[in-house]
Amino acid sequence: MKDDLTGSAIAAIFSPRSVAVIGASSNPTKLGGRPVAFLKDYGFKGEIYPVNAGQAEVQGLVSYKDVRDIPGPVDQAVIVVPSQHVEEALRGCAEKGVKVAQVLSSGFAEADEAGRARQERLMEIVRETGIRITGPNALGSVSPPDRFCATFSTAFQGMHPPAGNVAVVTQSGAFGSCTYVMIARRGLGLSRIVATGNEADVATAEVISYLADDPETRVICAAVESCRDGDGLRAALRKAAAAGKPVIFMKVGASELGAKAAATHTGALAGNDKVFDTVIREGGAWRARSIEEMVDLAYVFAVGPAPQGPRAAIVSLSGGIGVMMADSAEGSGLELPPQSDDLRARVHDILDFAEGSNPLDVTAQVAVRQQTLPVIYDTLLASGEYDAIMLYLANSGMSPTAFAPHLGYVLEVRAKHPDKVIGVITPAHPEVQKALEEAGVLVFEDPSRLVRALGAAGSLAGLRAAALGVASDAGTAPRADLSQPLTEARAKRLLADAGLPVPAEAECGDAEAAARAADGIGYPVAMKILSPDIAHKTEVGGIALDLKDAEAVRTAFTRITDSARRLAPDARIDGVIVAPMAGEGAEIILGLHNDPVFGPMILAGAGGVMAEMLGDVSFASVPVSREAAERMVAPGDGWTRLLDAWRGRPARDRAALVEAICRLSDFAVANADQVDGVEMNPILVRSEGAAVLDALIVPRSA
Repeated sequence: MKDDLTGSAIAAIFSPRSVAVIGASSNPTKLGGRPVAFLKDYGFKGEIYPVNAGQAEVQGLVSYKDVRDIPGPVDQAVIVVPSQHVEEALRGCAEKGVKVAQVLSSGFAEADEAGRARQERLMEIVRETGIRITGPNALGSVSPPDRFCATFSTAFQGMHPPAGNVAVVTQSGAFGSCTYVMIARRGLGLSRIVATGNEADVATAEVISYLADDPETRVICAAVESCRDGDGLRAALRKAAAAGKPVIFMKVGASELGAKAAATHTGALAGNDKVFDTVIREGGAWRARSIEEMVDLAYVFAVGPAPQGPRAAIVSLSGGIGVMMADSAEGSGLELPPQSDDLRARVHDILDFAEGSNPLDVTAQVAVRQQTLPVIYDTLLASGEYDAIMLYLANSGMSPTAFAPHLGYVLEVRAKHPDKVIGVITPAHPEVQKALEEAGVLVFEDPSRLVRALGAAGSLAGLRAAALGVASDAGTAPRADLSQPLTEARAKRLLADAGLPVPAEAECGDAEAAARAADGIGYPVAMKILSPDIAHKTEVGGIALDLKDAEAVRTAFTRITDSARRLAPDARIDGVIVAPMAGEGAEIILGLHNDPVFGPMILAGAGGVMAEMLGDVSFASVPVSREAAERMVAPGDGWTRLLDAWRGRPARDRAALVEAICRLSDFAVANADQVDGVEMNPILVRSEGAAVLDALIVPRSA
């Protein structure tokens, strides 16, 4: 991402031919001693060079006073010295030609102003010399395929993670250690592990981009507290999606308290959580809400074939468990479509005592007709109606001998349907679990966890497909003339020029002009204060509604202009806007938010007084394709329910709102360098059409 050397520098984080440990200690329990001890214990085949000016030998290895004294080339340096000495150590590494230095020392931007200054001095060296760094405040890296372990985390003491296909990149070292342990306990092998700390230089996005090309990696788990490179993250996610590698994210700092804690920890703001969530989904990645969910989802992709969709069948030896699994599927993203009439008839021909349904309860009677089970499994998967099948077999015996018939049935069906996801729920004996997993069959003890994991996996498949899909071309909008004061009326004219649905209105400088305008528009009318300095008109008494005649209009003019002058004495008052009463419809907020990390985003959500009360909005990155706009307003559990038909109330015109979103996106593209934000609150979405009732344009500061 930064230059042509990035690939080799990132590769050196995981697969160096030689490594120097600066601040190495003879005591293997100290921070400076652990990386040396772990590298030796793990059997690293490359050169290990301890650097300690006060010792000639460290843990049986020749020690050097300075990294520049090392006779051979050094691919990677691990720096474990006090923060005030890191700058000197890094400069020595740059002069030596080290590709990448992992700065494990803390006391930088995460600490205080002095630490931020120290971190900036490190970056000056990076910019001057081209050396790359992870950290500071990092935990190091581990690469089981290379038997490489350069970290001080005691999670790796005496534990050799097996080589596998799951990669973990995390900003928090302790988080990464916990995730590694949970992944290892799940029986998964790891390809790469790195904790990037403060990410002064090498960031999560660069590592994901590298892992997208890494032949050792099939699944990427990432845990972050902040993101500084929005475009880089977007590009990395697209690359991983194109490579067919699922990316599973955990992002902390969703709450106000969590965001403050994240800022303290890494020295960076957590950012708008909903914006981050949107960017992740647009990139075809999944956001897990717990480490357990992350590990379960990684397990699904690491062990079995990638789910092709969200449709699943349940076959259960217990009716109650089947019902529980159906309950768990609600809201999980997993679909449990009923069997078609033809499939139901075929199932009944095989099991005449079981009613064809989904979940399918094969009842206790199947115990005397177990040979029908593989036929049922095969029939369901061969039907084309399901992407996955979940088999509850927990009461089939836990010993290998007792479970042997079922093991044979499942392996038989796996061989016939290698591209389908098969999940078995049973407290399996280790031998049984190993045999199933080696065949690509998922094994879970908790039915609900399997349901949720497959729901997330199916949803992720849809997100990746959408990310790689061909989106419709964006339109064009005229460039706005912002040389005049941006009153509401002016903002509406500019948005109308871009194709937004703005109703006819009149700007009036006195009461008589307002009355004449109202006569022309037709009663009843609404009146709003007109001022470039007043954004929230209700707070200054600047709105009058349902004015039914000219006298009411004159009275309202005097009332709201006097109120605005009294409550906003420094504001320039240009008069009022007279507009037709809006009528009935859903009040929606539609706007443009310029995120400091991810750039311009379109937002839509519950509008009017509900905008601040609920804060329920959806985002989409600019430019917004029509397909993305349709996904924003698709029926769901949140604010989009305002657009649904309800108790005799007609459904609102989603197509009109989609069109407005696309037109606002075009406006944002045309004016990216001069507009910082737009707010239309509300845009009224009727049963037919929509109307912008209020508008604010915020110019970009010079």
